[in-house]
Amino acid sequence: MNMTTRILFIAIILIISGCSKQQDNKESALSSIQQTTVIKSTSSPTGYEVKFCYQNPDAKRMRIKGEWLFSSLADGTMRTSTNATPYEWQNGYTLWGTKDWPVYEMSKDRTTGIWSITLPLPSGTYKYKYYIDGDQTDVNNLTGAIEASDPANPPYHRDAPLNDLKGEDTYSKVYVPYDSFKQNLSRDSSIEAPAKPEDRGTVSFVEVPSNVLDIPVHMAVYLPKGYDPARAEAYPLLFLLHGGGGTESSWLNNGAANILDNVIAEGKMEPTVVIMPNGSNFSWKRENIVNSIENEILPYATNHYNVSKDVNRRAMAGLSMGGATVMYTLINRPQLFNYYTAMSAPWTKDIILDFSNPILKQKKIFVTVGLYDFVKVEAVLNPESRQAKGGEGSFYSFIFGMNDAGVPFKTQAEEPFGHQWVFWREVLAHISENFLWK
Repeated sequence: MNMTTRILFIAIILIISGCSKQQDNKESALSSIQQTTVIKSTSSPTGYEVKFCYQNPDAKRMRIKGEWLFSSLADGTMRTSTNATPYEWQNGYTLWGTKDWPVYEMSKDRTTGIWSITLPLPSGTYKYKYYIDGDQTDVNNLTGAIEASDPANPPYHRDAPLNDLKGEDTYSKVYVPYDSFKQNLSRDSSIEAPAKPEDRGTVSFVEVPSNVLDIPVHMAVYLPKGYDPARAEAYPLLFLLHGGGGTESSWLNNGAANILDNVIAEGKMEPTVVIMPNGSNFSWKRENIVNSIENEILPYATNHYNVSKDVNRRAMAGLSMGGATVMYTLINRPQLFNYYTAMSAPWTKDIILDFSNPILKQKKIFVTVGLYDFVKVEAVLNPESRQAKGGEGSFYSFIFGMNDAGVPFKTQAEEPFGHQWVFWREVLAHISENFLWK
């Protein structure tokens, strides 16, 4: 199934001068669109607009909510933001991590039964969801509304009843291109663009029998373009873990497949098989996760895919709770992988901060966190808290502990992001281009 939004570029060409004629041409072009579409627009402050469409002639009300809230870095701190909507975006603003995403009413075309709204958006990948009906008059009060992803642009998810899906599995996503003139002071997210069809890998969902759990382990598997099960040289293998509340679909529904397609097509990373297990299946009991990886998932991968058995060709990366699981695995099972990447990893009480094992000095380790991430904010606000060096542990305990033990690692300058996907997508692109298999 093709999960990528159809991207259509509509050129608004002014043959006859005059503002009224320009507006007529644009409205005529927009009115013909009947599914979610990205539009190149001369009138948009970003150079692009997205027309979101949902056909439901029986709905009495339709709203849309998405992760489009922005801030000037001049207004950004650990607790403050410009909180600019798409209509208030200015060149230089960045996507800002928050749960208070704007909600908008959509308009209904009585002839087609299609509800729509057009938003100006800068470069990036955006999750969004529709809300049908609901009895409340306040646009932000979604009580009683039926949540729905975009049927013409569905999210990745395993074959499961829709009412069993949650979190990222219920959001559709759309990518908006970069305009080098109108967005020249803002972040270029072109690495997240849908690749050409001939450069795209494939995604499948599998269930791995498990003795560790009472149920099979759910996994998503990404195979790079041109994957050859009979290739003489086995492919390198990356384990990619989501965060708390996520599923095996989380990375996919936040743009990972596009990033992997692009870095591989551009020759920036060797074609790699990527396995994304569902950590939530284990309720984040890390010893169970690692036991399953070692004794169930890795054997399954080597039996079903042409992946290397050489530890030097294996990597593990994860965000948030998945990042903490990476650090747990590094300390307790360093022999399983050679590359370890922890993004925004919180300290948890099951991680004993012992970096004395000499094998750790031979591993390739990458740790990173956003400038405004809560896993470090608490350490700044309360030095005696458990998320601080002076307390039981923290993100800083990982890097300070490795430094004190003489364990080498890589990191990057802390960027102005919080605990959010815009940052983790950037890290995935960075390690793919500069760290893995290097």
